[in-house]
Amino acid sequence: MGVEKAIPAVQTLQTTDPTSNEFSAALAELHVSATVLEPYSEGIVEAIDHYTEDLPDDE
Repeated sequence: MGVEKAIPAVQTLQTTDPTSNEFSAALAELHVSATVLEPYSEGIVEAIDHYTEDLPDDE
C-alpha cells in the first residue's frame, strides 16, 4: 500500500466522472494511501533537505 496504489488512484480521479462509484473508490484508495504514507513524509522531506544541503555549490 502506498505510492503504488496512489498513482493509479490519482489518474482515475483525473479521468473519471466525480459522481461515479469508480471515482469514490479511487478517492478512498488515495485517502488510505495518504494515511499510510503520512508518517514517512516528514522523514522523507528531511532526508531530501539534508541531501540537497550537502551537495556542492555550482560555481
